[in-house]
Amino acid sequence: MIDRDQNLTYDQKQRQRDSLNEVLRFCSNKTDCRRKQVLRFFNEEFDPADCHQGCDVCLGRDEERYTHRNVIEDAIKLVKMVQAFGRDDRITQVNAVDCFRGNIGQARKGLNLNPHFGVGKHWNRAEAERLVQTLLLERALAEYYSANGAGWSNAYLKVGRR
Repeated sequence: MIDRDQNLTYDQKQRQRDSLNEVLRFCSNKTDCRRKQVLRFFNEEFDPADCHQGCDVCLGRDEERYTHRNVIEDAIKLVKMVQAFGRDDRITQVNAVDCFRGNIGQARKGLNLNPHFGVGKHWNRAEAERLVQTLLLERALAEYYSANGAGWSNAYLKVGRR
């Protein structure tokens, strides 16, 4: 929608995209206290210990355990996997996750023919989807849209600018 607005300059569109990405980062961040995130946006400091389980992240901290791990190598593999597809292959996010995890999927797109098929077979689906979303947010991957015969737009992946 941002790109379709012909009344906006390139810089205005970029600011809107950046703002949207910040909102998406906030929503997908399941490890940092929400209050800390919001106040950081306003250049203020907040100690998450003072939250006292007042936000969804801190409230769920006792039930959900997260570990930090470096996924750069797998992220690079996923980008190379998307790059190995041609634009005519029209790979969706679901297709990319399936190919990354080594699932042929329902699309019958020959995902198993990709030289990087299954490089993320040790990833569970939810985490692989999160990796694809993160790569989109960080612009390592991008989406392009194409209208189908019924007039609906479909989003397909390509390698991003970063």
